Amino acid sequence: MGDAEKARMLIGLARRDLATMLALRNADAITTDAFGFHGQQATEKALKAWLVTLGVEYPFTHSLQALFGLVEDAAGPDSITRFRDLDLLDPYAVEFRYLTQEETAEQLDKDGLIRDVDELLCHVDELVSQE
Repeated sequence: MGDAEKARMLIGLARRDLATMLALRNADAITTDAFGFHGQQATEKALKAWLVTLGVEYPFTHSLQALFGLVEDAAGPDSITRFRDLDLLDPYAVEFRYLTQEETAEQLDKDGLIRDVDELLCHVDELVSQE
């Protein structure tokens, strides 16, 4: 699979996570952890697609901080400034979901996160389209 195809695949998968976020936004029975997980996954996949467009091989990690750092190193600090707040989704990553059965105490701004994740996906989608 070529880089452009891999990046498009990752963006497609990230869009599925965003669609799940939209479906969960107003579902009262859904926990913050479930919503945050899909936000983290969408962000992770978008950052990995971005790294592919930059020609950077990404590590096997779920850490948004690490992925943001790699994008920042390759594209410059200004490239990620408007998306950097999405690293608040790090605690919802796969490796953290099994550490406790308790609901994360912090409530998420679901509408704001949906907007921010969508903005990131649109940005990376534009980069992928330029490939």
